[in-house]
Amino acid sequence: MVWQSSFAIQYPEYDKEGELIHEATNQSVVNVARYYYYETVQVYSTDDDIRNNGCIEGHESLRRKIGCLHRDISIGNLMINEDDGNLSWPSFLIDLDLAAREQRDGASGAKGMTGTRAFMAIRALLGEQHSFMHDLESFFWVLFWICIHYKGPGESRAVSRFDRWNYVDTEELAGMKLGVVADEPLIPLLNRLRKIVFPQGKPWNGDDEKLYSQMREFLRKG
Repeated sequence: MVWQSSFAIQYPEYDKEGELIHEATNQSVVNVARYYYYETVQVYSTDDDIRNNGCIEGHESLRRKIGCLHRDISIGNLMINEDDGNLSWPSFLIDLDLAAREQRDGASGAKGMTGTRAFMAIRALLGEQHSFMHDLESFFWVLFWICIHYKGPGESRAVSRFDRWNYVDTEELAGMKLGVVADEPLIPLLNRLRKIVFPQGKPWNGDDEKLYSQMREFLRKG
């Protein structure tokens, strides 16, 4: 897959994104689109790269190999290939403009709230410093959003109750999401993932490295 990336010319913060992407390429990070301003973007398809991995693998690889948190896991930044004739890049992450280095305590060293509101983790909405656990929770909210807003391929629907997530204040949004975690009746697929991401029916306390493998296994089985 090839993009032509020129939008970064207008924004100086993309200098940082370009540096991270070059470092990710040099360190063989999997499942993250390799592009830089002024250059043609290519997603490589070697056997140990995108071919056998998905977006969660990309997030974990980015973190473990270059110590970087994505910090904007959202529906627009998870790319899924629907072309049956080209299976070399089934799924991968894009857009590192909000990415930041991870500190030793597992949190990002960057200050301020970041992310796309509808997909942000509950405790991130309440001002907690961003950690890899927030990003993994965001994967749950992406799947939740898709299930709520799409009947099937190409069939979207408006759901005003959840569309409010785009504009209510962050504390109110955190409360709405807590309600989903605790009480919302969900389809079986989402309910199983909810139990993995929120094992006590509420946001986690502390970091759990096992969540990567648990979520990968869940998505593999479907």
